[in-house]
Amino acid sequence: MSDFLKSFVYAFQGLIEALRTERNFRILWLCALLVFLANFLIIFEFLTQIIFLVLVFIILALELINSALEKYGDNFTREHSELIKKAKDFGAAAVMLCALGAFLIFGLLLNANWALILQNLKNHGLFFIGLVLIAFLNFPLCLEQKLNSRLLVMSLAGLIIHIGLLAGYSGSLFFLLLSLIFHLSLAGAYLRRQNIC
Repeated sequence: MSDFLKSFVYAFQGLIEALRTERNFRILWLCALLVFLANFLIIFEFLTQIIFLVLVFIILALELINSALEKYGDNFTREHSELIKKAKDFGAAAVMLCALGAFLIFGLLLNANWALILQNLKNHGLFFIGLVLIAFLNFPLCLEQKLNSRLLVMSLAGLIIHIGLLAGYSGSLFFLLLSLIFHLSLAGAYLRRQNIC
């Protein structure tokens, strides 16, 4: 395998490891899933969709950089180090500022598209209830480390609702695929934490 292809394999392995081990990354991953589903359901203008995509992937990438910085600092010493603590705090602050900025931009874009959102809520309110249920059912998967039947049922229920939403609505195929990939990878990360797959 060429070095070029190996770099993609290593990057993919890093993504899987982050989903498996980093709680904050999983929570941001779930937020990205919800943003993609909202784009699928509402069908924003093209420029708005691009802004959503850029913001989501910048936040995810920044969280990965922050996690890498934390691992790098932990590699030097397990004892308290004020410099390493500051570096970790700076990394966390960078993610927080980026997420806050993205949240404000999302708010502005949603406010600018309020009429479109209300129209979609009026015509397809059941789909938005499904979006809230997907968030509710998947959030515990981001936090829990131990396998239990309740979480597996919640995961399966969330996936069934997701597929039902997508089957009954004709939104953007691109965001449909993104939301499914993110949803399946979140469930897969839970199973990987349990050494099931």
